[in-house]
Amino acid sequence: MDLTAEQKGELATSLAVLALYDGEAEINTEQINALLNATNNTVEPYLPVLFANFLSSPEKVMELICTPGGSGGGGGGAGGGAEGGAEEAQAEEEAKEETKRATRQYARRQETWFSRDERITWVKKAPISQLVSTIISSTIGGT
Repeated sequence: MDLTAEQKGELATSLAVLALYDGEAEINTEQINALLNATNNTVEPYLPVLFANFLSSPEKVMELICTPGGSGGGGGGAGGGAEGGAEEAQAEEEAKEETKRATRQYARRQETWFSRDERITWVKKAPISQLVSTIISSTIGGT
C-alpha cells in the first residue's frame, strides 16, 4: 500500500503520540517533534501542533482509542439508570485493558518483525533526550 506524503506524516505523528502515551510521557509539540526528528521523519509543521492540542492528555488518547469510528452513529438505546452506568463504566474499563493488552501484543510482534531487519538499531528504554543523543551519535558521530 502506497501512502501519500500527507498520509505518511499523519501516520508518523500518530505513532509518535502513541509512543509518548505508552511511555507515559507528556504529549506536547516539543516531545512529538523530538520523536519525529529522532526517527528521521519530516512532517508538515502543523501536524505536531494539531495532534498535541487534540491529544494533550492520556485520557484524550484513551478516549480516541476506545471510540471506534469516531463520533458518528446513533446510540444503543436508553441507559438503564444507575445500574446501566455502573455496567457501562465496567465495560469501558474492560475495553481499555483489552486495548492496552492488544497494543502491547502488537508491539511485541512488530519487535519480532523488525528485529530481523539489519538496518534497525535497537536502543534501550530511556528518557527522550538520552535516546536522541544515542541516535545522533550512532548515525552522525559513528561511535
